[in-house]
Amino acid sequence: MININVDDVYKLERFRKRLFWSPQHTLYKVCNFESDYNNIPSRVEFLQYVASLKNVPNLVLPIDLLKDSDIFGYEIPYVDNSTNINEYLYQEVKDIDIKRVIISLFDSLQEIHKYFIFNDIHNGNILIKDDHVLFVDWDLGIKLDSLEIPPTCYSIYELASKPTQLEDITKALICALCIYYKTDIEIYIESMGIRSLLNFLISIKANKEIINCISLIISAYKHNQTTIDFDFSEMFESISLPSKKEVRKIRKRINY
Repeated sequence: MININVDDVYKLERFRKRLFWSPQHTLYKVCNFESDYNNIPSRVEFLQYVASLKNVPNLVLPIDLLKDSDIFGYEIPYVDNSTNINEYLYQEVKDIDIKRVIISLFDSLQEIHKYFIFNDIHNGNILIKDDHVLFVDWDLGIKLDSLEIPPTCYSIYELASKPTQLEDITKALICALCIYYKTDIEIYIESMGIRSLLNFLISIKANKEIINCISLIISAYKHNQTTIDFDFSEMFESISLPSKKEVRKIRKRINY
């Protein structure tokens, strides 16, 4: 446990968003539970739970927890030579093996789901390094048996519903499609919804396998399922990359 005053963390030399750089080239994450969520004891318990985990593949686990009067954050390693999905979409970065990255995304989430529901999957929380992904910013997750409803980045359907593996998987698919089309589909989903995306992909005659898996997800929501039995890794491994024409149609719709 690192005993440090929260105000002292804010004074550290470099920072971005809520990640603060320490002199040891690690990152301090300050969890503003009071403003984000009112069930602080449960959040602290969850931080302690994740800190106790060992070797969850492609999950950036904490080095230590930060404590003032109570636990308020954690220290994580800085992942050098990595880029998150948003940076991949909007900045000039080196080419990646698209299929390998997407397969790593779903394989990694499957491992995480053995321990908890992530609840905050979006482009900014997934790093790409050496054609693999790393999940970061897990502090809004919940244990598998928890009834908590912490805040999340955005909701696929119902607001303030209990986080589920299905919600995680759906958001992971949106991230995968962002990589697949190298287009910010996530921003489209946030405003237009997943059903609108399905109708659009059908209208441009997009890959049938992708259309089918989105249809299965919508059906799972309709039937109040909490997860879905579908091998997304196998699907992306088997399909071809999109044509330039298909990507242009996608980007035109999302106003690239």
